[in-house]
Amino acid sequence: MKKIKVEDYNPKWAHGFNEIRDALWHHVSPELRIEHVGSTSIPGLSAKPIIDIDIVVKHKADVLDLITKLEDLGYIHQGDLGVPGREAFKRSINEVPLLKEHHSKWMPHHLYVVLEDSLAFKNHMHLKEYLMANDDAVEEYGELKKALSHKYPHDMDMYIQEKTPFIIRVLKASGLSEEELKEITKVNEA
Repeated sequence: MKKIKVEDYNPKWAHGFNEIRDALWHHVSPELRIEHVGSTSIPGLSAKPIIDIDIVVKHKADVLDLITKLEDLGYIHQGDLGVPGREAFKRSINEVPLLKEHHSKWMPHHLYVVLEDSLAFKNHMHLKEYLMANDDAVEEYGELKKALSHKYPHDMDMYIQEKTPFIIRVLKASGLSEEELKEITKVNEA
């Protein structure tokens, strides 16, 4: 089983995201919004060194077209993995996305196609915006992630379960409604 590794913030994460984003734009559509989300997008926050990327679409019909384009680049579609409004993709090799003009390995990343009005995307953006504006929360969250990675070095389910209350608290402080918070809790318990 893979060990959970949380590292101090690394500015290379932003650079790695920019490289992947620029490459994807050329192959999916430069009109699409591509967001760096998750812990690696927050300066100063300790994180697992895996970039989270959301490709944002307005309509569900756009998702099918993107699935094909991303599969052509070597991504494997995994479905929504229990999170409505979000389609997940994984990489089988480090060279994905496969591009003729780029032959090196990319930074490790998770790729999602999200509906603009989905709770999944709102969660990502509310959490990011709150943390970007609150240094104390960044420090607290980083310390929590490090502690949990030591407490549960091989148990991703427990690592996620024990950081969920912090995320819920931040999302509540960021303005999500009680109904949206209930939905998040259901998704995290699934």
